[in-house]
Amino acid sequence: MARINSLGYIRELLYELKKDYGYPLDVYTNATYTVDPKNGARTTTRTVVRIKKAILLPSTLSRKFAYEHSFLAANRPFSYGAQYDINTRIVIVDVNDVPKDFEFIVDGSTVFESRRYQIKSAERFDHRLAYLLTLVETVGEVPQQILECNVFQDFNIQQGTDNDQ
Repeated sequence: MARINSLGYIRELLYELKKDYGYPLDVYTNATYTVDPKNGARTTTRTVVRIKKAILLPSTLSRKFAYEHSFLAANRPFSYGAQYDINTRIVIVDVNDVPKDFEFIVDGSTVFESRRYQIKSAERFDHRLAYLLTLVETVGEVPQQILECNVFQDFNIQQGTDNDQ
């Protein structure tokens, strides 16, 4: 009985977090690749899953340092290296917000506020309540977002004659 109550509490907590910190999120996965045998051009078919409210936690900005392998050697001068910033974000997605057969893959990406994030890790909570995603922002890369646009146009057609002559 305590287990059922705790699962209900977690569901309520997810609901409250979605109300306070929920934002729309698009998740992209590469479904298929086809290669044209004539010119070798590769065509990628991408699928998108739109999540109405994902719980976005604050992002973490950290600075990394990459260096050449000669830096590790004992008596060699330092020759190449760079510092770069990594923006990491944690996202919680309710299981009820994604299709039943959908699984998050590490090869996928997400788009939030016109910024593209690569899925670094995807973990499923116990009892299949939610997913915990770790996202890393890909700075400088085009979001490659799939936009849906619904256009409605209303116009009135009136026909008349002008007999004031």
